[in-house]
Amino acid sequence: MSRLLGHRPSPAMVVAMLALFIWLAGTGYAAVKLPANSVGSKTINSNAFLFSKVQNGSLRAQDVGARLVHRGAAAKTPAPPGVVFGGRTAQSWPIDIEVSKDGRQVVRTDAGVHLQCTSGSVINQSDFYKKLPLSTTGGFSSGFSQNGVDIGNGQRADVAGSMKGKLNARRTSGTGTWSLKFVVHDATGAVVDTCDSGVVTWKVKQ
Repeated sequence: MSRLLGHRPSPAMVVAMLALFIWLAGTGYAAVKLPANSVGSKTINSNAFLFSKVQNGSLRAQDVGARLVHRGAAAKTPAPPGVVFGGRTAQSWPIDIEVSKDGRQVVRTDAGVHLQCTSGSVINQSDFYKKLPLSTTGGFSSGFSQNGVDIGNGQRADVAGSMKGKLNARRTSGTGTWSLKFVVHDATGAVVDTCDSGVVTWKVKQ
């Protein structure tokens, strides 16, 4: 396959990646077949988010929701229980972390991740973790690995990801890393594409 960044993935690869994204979202396996050039802006549901259609500087707080908007003011006192931290990754994608009221758990954390594929394709994928224990020193981490995920067209994917972070002593900010990787195999088991984010650093604060 071409390794040029301008390479357009084959229809089969598009379908495979779509099925993989649906699986990552927690809906399991889906068989989807799209005609060539059948998906455009007019077919996207209301409130669906397509980053390539958004002009820089055009989004407002009410467009993306308060959870992803960084207010910029540094906290002068420790964070009260049950707060949400927001920030960006080193890839300039948003990340948010919700801490439980008792301060013992990361209820949920979401981030956008950019993956570069050996085929020359690029993928921008949302990822999340839920119910992570939060240590008394502010540390938390999680990861997963699943092989042989059926993504259609006779292809299977090995999917793995991890994240870890630490809040400061006052629990007003935090730092950490995030990673996500897909290895796609054809019907014979041969690797046909590998998409990897690498280890991405991130920072959040109130």
